[in-house]
Amino acid sequence: MTCGGYPDGVWEQDPRAPWNAPDPWEGHTCGACALCGEVVRGAETEAACFLLAGEMQVEAVDGDGEACEEWRAA
Repeated sequence: MTCGGYPDGVWEQDPRAPWNAPDPWEGHTCGACALCGEVVRGAETEAACFLLAGEMQVEAVDGDGEACEEWRAA
């Protein structure tokens, strides 16, 4: 028997329920993203996000900073 439309043994706040799973980017850094790479500017190398590279847009990022919602596993 289901209660409130949930499968047997599952409730709204159940930490094992898929809707309560952490977001995939939580606990990761920007530099660990498949879209993060490095660009060379003069003698400096810095982390960059290539999310919009197809549109010729590259954004400098803090590779050690928290990952954003666009994070993808490398």
